[in-house]
Amino acid sequence: MPQSKILIDSNVYFRLAQSIHPLLQVEFGKEKYCLYVIKGLQEEYEKNPRLKNKFSWVNEPEYKKNRACGLNISKKASRK
Repeated sequence: MPQSKILIDSNVYFRLAQSIHPLLQVEFGKEKYCLYVIKGLQEEYEKNPRLKNKFSWVNEPEYKKNRACGLNISKKASRK
């Protein structure tokens, strides 16, 4: 069975990643669910001083490594 990909936004990531680590790229459940973050998460984080202050752990190596694998969507899938 193929993986069921779930795209999470930055709000979900900032709230859950520290307590459920590793949060991303780990399959779970019968349907092989796997979480990925939106492409602009790091950019959003870098532009917002409040996020950088509240979630300083985001740039720690273990979390950066966990976010390193992005979600690739085929042209066929993006048309749906």
